[in-house]
Amino acid sequence: MHMTQKNFRRFLLTLLSPLFCLVLSTCVLAQGMPNLPDVPGWICGELRTTNLDTVSGNQGVWLQRDYRAVSGLPIRATLMVGKGPKMLRFPPMNVDVNDGPLGSGCTYRTFEIGGHAAIVETHPVLGVSVIVNMDGGYLTLESSDYGVSGEDVVAAATSLLSSM
Repeated sequence: MHMTQKNFRRFLLTLLSPLFCLVLSTCVLAQGMPNLPDVPGWICGELRTTNLDTVSGNQGVWLQRDYRAVSGLPIRATLMVGKGPKMLRFPPMNVDVNDGPLGSGCTYRTFEIGGHAAIVETHPVLGVSVIVNMDGGYLTLESSDYGVSGEDVVAAATSLLSSM
């Protein structure tokens, strides 16, 4: 079968159009997609991305990355954004409490980082975590390394947020 130049162009256009659309949509999504960026001076692990795809459609994205801060502090960062992550109810600002005399020694404090509500929780066995209420999602930084303080993880959260 001999293909004319017009038919060849049509064939090529039909073949390449879906690929072009895929590349274009990927570029557009990448610009608007939240990220756990490289932080200057930190050792930054591999970014793991999980799309929260369900039968009812995409519900967002779950990103995880391990970091080691300048101080040597090991941190696991998790960013969940989209419709899938359920909205947490943050307590009022400037709360500083513990789990009481029968608890395990856990404390938590609410505060603000860069205009976002945040909670730092310190548990004597599990470690320290900071959760930041971002627009449409949550950033969580955790470290189970003994000797790490809540202030260390809050400082790391502040650095990471400034790089985002």
